[in-house]
Amino acid sequence: MTDIDITYLYDLFEYLLVTNVSQLDLFAIKISEEMKEQLITILNKHRIIFSEIDWTLKRVLKDGKIDVNVVSELLDMIGKIYKELYESNNVKKQWNYYKLIRMILHISFVLYRHDRKIEDKETIDVLLKIVDSSIVLIQLKSGVKKRKLKFW
Repeated sequence: MTDIDITYLYDLFEYLLVTNVSQLDLFAIKISEEMKEQLITILNKHRIIFSEIDWTLKRVLKDGKIDVNVVSELLDMIGKIYKELYESNNVKKQWNYYKLIRMILHISFVLYRHDRKIEDKETIDVLLKIVDSSIVLIQLKSGVKKRKLKFW
C-alpha cells in the first residue's frame, strides 16, 4: 500500500473499496457485496463523513488517553454521521444506518491505525468497543417511545 499517496482517510478508504478490495482481507475485514455497494455510494456522495472521522480520530488519539471526553466526541461523531445519512437523498431509506456507521467506523479505525502506524492496538480496540456500545445505546434510545407523564 505504500505506492499510493494517502493524504486523508477518504483516500485510503477509496483505494481499498474501489481499487483493491482484496487488501481488506489483510485487516480481517469482511464485507458483503451489498455492504460494499452501500459504502461506495457513501464514499462517492458523502466525503464529509470521512473528514469528520479523520478529524475526530486525530483529536481523540493525540494524547493517547481515553477519558470521558473521548466518549462524548465519539457519540457526537456518530450523531453527525447518522444525520448526514438520514438527511441524504443518495442513501436509501431501507439501509440500516447503524450497521453502515458501525462498518464505516470499524474499517476507518483499523485503516487509520495501520496507515498512521499506531502501535497501541488496545487503544483502537477500546475505541471500537465504545463505538459499538454507543451505537447500541443510540438504537435503544431511538426505539423507546416517548411518553407523557402526568403529575397530579
